[in-house]
Amino acid sequence: GSEMCIRDRLKTLFANQQTWVSDNAATEFVKYGAQMGLTRDDIRACLENEDILDTINENIRIGREEHNVGSTPTFVVDGEHLDRYRTKDDFFALVDAKYEAALAAE
Repeated sequence: GSEMCIRDRLKTLFANQQTWVSDNAATEFVKYGAQMGLTRDDIRACLENEDILDTINENIRIGREEHNVGSTPTFVVDGEHLDRYRTKDDFFALVDAKYEAALAAE
């Protein structure tokens, strides 16, 4: 359904991240929007929406100031940086361990 469609759109955005993390981001987002059935005006309205920009900037501030995030990707679970992994299997093992610990604490 729509969740899968959103997931596919996000995959497209992240797969092409190097293209849009530039001074040309707005142009690239207009292209992606057209593929998703949005108009140029729809995309520009999102990109210029001060509430959205404020929310993004607040999340950046929280990441930097409260969680010591200096780059992406950074994963923080229960205030702990998950940085002791080399592979995705290592990463998932750390997440699973955190999950199990949270369940045990309930």
